[in-house]
Amino acid sequence: SPSKRGTATASITAAEPGTLVTLSATPADFCTFEGWRTYNDGSITINEDGTFILPDHDVTISPIFTDETVDYELSFNGVNQGGMPEGWIATDGTDVHSYPNTYGVGGGPRTFLGFTGYQGSALYWRNTSASYGTLEGYPLTLAPGNYTLSFANAAWKASPAFNVQILDVNGNVIAESDNYTATPNANGNSSADLSSAELYELNFNISQAGNYIINFNRKGNGYDEYLLLECYLNYEYEMGDVNMDKNVDITDVVLAVNYILSNGTTNAKGIHKYGDMDQNGTI
Repeated sequence: SPSKRGTATASITAAEPGTLVTLSATPADFCTFEGWRTYNDGSITINEDGTFILPDHDVTISPIFTDETVDYELSFNGVNQGGMPEGWIATDGTDVHSYPNTYGVGGGPRTFLGFTGYQGSALYWRNTSASYGTLEGYPLTLAPGNYTLSFANAAWKASPAFNVQILDVNGNVIAESDNYTATPNANGNSSADLSSAELYELNFNISQAGNYIINFNRKGNGYDEYLLLECYLNYEYEMGDVNMDKNVDITDVVLAVNYILSNGTTNAKGIHKYGDMDQNGTI
């Protein structure tokens, strides 16, 4: 699956069964490598050093990275088959499904497990919308500044169109993506390989601090069924914000000066990326 959080490599890309393979992962700035995800294959054991013995069939493995700068991230950890992801609500016409409820087979929007690619799970939604930020106790509180929303949708069936909006709590559109076609098509198969689903981005600006909503919309005119695979939101930090508190102020100046005077000792996590104001490699 596409990732901006790091890269992964294997010592070989094709080999005979029984071959020792070594995996390595390199996280991006402010990201941490957490381990490896295997899909629907209990025959693989990946050791702490990244090695495993290649079985007698193709395998799909992806790295798990966490991003300490993310403002919001859709997670399927602890979400069972039929459950709704934490804080999410989906509307299919007049039928509304919301966290923390669980829904059965044929029960409209809910979580499907067992896919290959991304998190191995997806929020199935259809015909109307799926959103985060409207349920009590799960606000999406944003400070002023620039943001990037990253998202990926596949199709449960056919090739339905969708877009995503950022709304304020009154329903006003703050930003809206282009219309996209949800691909690949899972063909109604909950073990489908969805790793080729494209990861899109929506860049937008928040001018006033407050609560906002991420809202995925159906843009087709048939019986449209979608799989939301990924959705996370990052704040775009400004140069000079060395403590990454979303403000460039005198505190950042003091931290930068202390870094220089202490010969590189600081607890400001953004000093190296955001403290090099002229981008010459030196703070």
